[in-house]
Amino acid sequence: MGKKRYFDGLSVDKHGNIILEMNAAEAACLLSQLNNDTAASLIEAMVKNNVAGTAKIAEEALSLNLENTVSFIQQMNKKSLAQLLVGIARLRSTYRRAAEILEEMTLEKAINAVKIMIELEVYEDIAEILQHVNTDRLNRIFEALTQSEKTQLLPYLTPEIITRISNFFRK
Repeated sequence: MGKKRYFDGLSVDKHGNIILEMNAAEAACLLSQLNNDTAASLIEAMVKNNVAGTAKIAEEALSLNLENTVSFIQQMNKKSLAQLLVGIARLRSTYRRAAEILEEMTLEKAINAVKIMIELEVYEDIAEILQHVNTDRLNRIFEALTQSEKTQLLPYLTPEIITRISNFFRK
């Protein structure tokens, strides 16, 4: 198990639990004022305890400042990031918000997030998110997947997504 992290005398887990109890807008504002490493550590701890609650706070933070929020979200570990993206996708905001995050983060982080979501077997969620990702990013992500990952995902992709990917491979 990883080394427990502390700041201001409390573990990151305890701080995360406190933030989860806050109003989502206030929690988002607080997270946006922290440095990226601290914010990423807190979000990771929060995801472990409550994905849906963390997703609500992250969505608020994205509404406040998309670029700033993506800058700390993409520093999260791969599994927590993937879980958070699925959590955000399942909120009232639809899958479009999760797609925005995949487009804003580095390509490497976006690919890793999709790979972990495949490992988590949330294929329908991945397909819904990819529906809203721009064609260039969609093709770059799909290109980086292994044949096995593509095969697992393919039955869930809409004809429109497949066409967008197919057009890329014809060029």
